[in-house]
Amino acid sequence: MKKHGLFGKGLSHSLSPDIHKYVYKSISYDADYFLIDFEKNELEKQISHLRNGYLDGVNVTMPYKSEVIEMLDDIDEHAKAIGAVNTIVASNIGLKGYNTDYYGIEKTLEPHMPLSKKTFLILGYGGACKPLIHFLSKNRAEKIFIATRTPWKYKNFDKNGSKIIFTDYNKIKNINGDIVFNTTPLGMYPYSTTCPLDDAYFKNFNCAIDFIYNPSQTVFLKKAKENGLKTQNGLKMLVYQAIKSIELWSKISIPEKLKDEIYLHFRSLYVESEKIFIIGMPGSGKSTFGKMLANSLEYEFLDLDKYIEEMADMKIPEIFSTHGEKKFRELETLALKELSSFKKLVVATGGGCVITKENRDLLSKYKYVLYLDRPCKDILSDLETQNRPLLKKNPNEIFSIYEKRKNFYEEVSSHTLNNSSTLESLLEKILTIF
Repeated sequence: MKKHGLFGKGLSHSLSPDIHKYVYKSISYDADYFLIDFEKNELEKQISHLRNGYLDGVNVTMPYKSEVIEMLDDIDEHAKAIGAVNTIVASNIGLKGYNTDYYGIEKTLEPHMPLSKKTFLILGYGGACKPLIHFLSKNRAEKIFIATRTPWKYKNFDKNGSKIIFTDYNKIKNINGDIVFNTTPLGMYPYSTTCPLDDAYFKNFNCAIDFIYNPSQTVFLKKAKENGLKTQNGLKMLVYQAIKSIELWSKISIPEKLKDEIYLHFRSLYVESEKIFIIGMPGSGKSTFGKMLANSLEYEFLDLDKYIEEMADMKIPEIFSTHGEKKFRELETLALKELSSFKKLVVATGGGCVITKENRDLLSKYKYVLYLDRPCKDILSDLETQNRPLLKKNPNEIFSIYEKRKNFYEEVSSHTLNNSSTLESLLEKILTIF
């Protein structure tokens, strides 16, 4: 059995053992993983355990990421550029250091690519900031502002064509950009009630990413969400950097699909659950796609129309014929309100759910509303219209219905998915946003 672990100090709350052991089992890698917590004066002794074969490879976290470099035989290009090592591989030719945080950042920022011509703000200039600067500049970010309480200590510089600019926190109000990153410890215990960014400045950005993963929802992310920003915590970075470390140790190339499944497993455990709504025309594939997405995220699936039928103890065609469409829409609104107490849920809505303004207002409050857009001619080719009250008499009415609803779908959706190929390909695409 191979032995791996994490070098660091104050590691009691680390999720790394859970992640590593889960991945080992997923790829049938015969190994174990330990937290190796020690004082700085013991670092050389711990490195000797790698040289004598007691350990086969380790991760390294603060405060030893830079200190270990001089004790290694070689380091990779990313570790060299960043000035920090977070993974050590032991082999018969010596010890080599890597920085897999780079890969974790790459996977975190995948939905935001390309980065060229974009402006970013990084809060803090500690160790967590360095791999982020390296990644952003490698990918040709136009400007990278770094907020620090002592900006006068540093000189602005260019890296790979990117302008790195140090700024004081009180000058952030003048910065507009794509993403604001928190790389400070503010938001993590014992600073869990603290936010590093003033409320008024969130509106200058489209997205907020916090490198903290515990708690999963920091004050920084809560305030960002309240201001309409997309948000992401540090769990994705943590999981994918761990996966890259395991590939280096095991020499096993883990398929991308399995990597995604591993991340989504931990996301379902540690990220505060949100509801995901799927909207679109009847026959666009909402229920089938919703079940696939729920299965991938380890969420429950709910068909809103069936939920309404259970509420009314009556089938939808019967509700229409007995009480009319107005009554059905009232039930639809009531059902949406009731779902506010549900957790870890993927909801496939009815095609007309967006017709009423109250429903649109309710849906607009959620982070993930996925619009499944499918050509009407494709829908007609396989849709059973006899059970569709609005299409029963004239199936071709679908074209005019689509034109009336299209703007409403786009108004409330966070993402549009063009269902003109396969649902499998759409699922693979949309999973990158989580």
